[in-house]
This record gives sequence, structure tokens and C-alpha cells, in this order.
Amino acid sequence: MEQQKKEMIFHENGIYYGQNVISKNMIIADRKQLLNGNSFILGVSGGGKSFAAKGEVINISATSDNHINAMDMNKDYSDGANPVILKSEFIMSLCEQLIGGTNLGAKQKSIIDRCTASVYRSYQQNDYQGHIPTLQDFRAELLQQDEPEAIAFWKAVAPDGKEPPIEKVIAMIALNVNNRMYN
Repeated sequence: MEQQKKEMIFHENGIYYGQNVISKNMIIADRKQLLNGNSFILGVSGGGKSFAAKGEVINISATSDNHINAMDMNKDYSDGANPVILKSEFIMSLCEQLIGGTNLGAKQKSIIDRCTASVYRSYQQNDYQGHIPTLQDFRAELLQQDEPEAIAFWKAVAPDGKEPPIEKVIAMIALNVNNRMYN
């Protein structure tokens, strides 16, 4: 009879994952320390899957050390479609939400398309290497536009001029250019 291995996983800053059925030891793991940190949760309705998943959520906020770049893109991003068009559509959707769900006009969409293409140009020309554009880059490009509609659009996004909603979004999805997601 082969003896079964009794492993103990007990990481100091880990999350409780359950109990080893052989050793009866608690499993306390920090998935970042594991060789493969992937997981999935199975269970019946009402079995506590959502409760268990809440411990897995990464804290992302303006004051958190975790940030996501919503404009991140690589060679395989678009699955055959034009990735800049997809990002432009994302930015249009974001801006519509920031100005209260109002549909953008043709001129505003044109400005967004042009600014999006501009901020990705050198990144794409360098074979998706180097500085990955951020919403901060997009905002800077938008503010460099000569058309009065660009400034009017920015004023719609930032009506008080002090701390516009897009600034909050930018702070939440700022980027450490060495990583796509970091802690």
C-alpha cells in the first residue's frame, strides 16, 4: 500500500482555503507564492462560493498599491480586429459615462479616435514594446488638440476643473510600466 503524501500549506499572509482531507491540516495559502496560483470554486447554490471569492478580490482603488491599465494592449489583443478601434470604442464608452450617460457627438467621437490613434502610434510602430499608453497619455493628447470642441469636451468631462471624474478613473487605473498588473 502506497503511503499518501501529507503536505502542509501554511503561508503567513495566506487565505484560508479549507482542510487537507488526509492530514486534516488547514490550508492557508498565498497564491502569489505558489508555482501555479490559479483556482476555481465549485459548490451548490447557497454553498458560500461568493463568500469564498470575496477573499480573492484584489483591492483596486486610488489609494491601493494595485493598479490596472485599462489601455493595456499587446499583439494578440484584438483577435484580428483593429485594436486601436476597440480601445477608442472603450474610451468613448468611458467618456459617455463620465459625462452622465450622454451620447457623444460625431465631432467628439472623431477627436477621441484621433487621440487614441496618436497615443498608440509609437507603441504599435515599436512592435508593442516600450511605454504602454495610459489614460493620462490620452488626456494629455486630448488637451493638445486645437479644436474648441476638444476643450469643450474636456470641460464636459471635468466641469469644475478641479478634480474631474476622469482624474479619479486615471488614478484608479494608473500604470507601473514594467508590469501589466502589480502589487
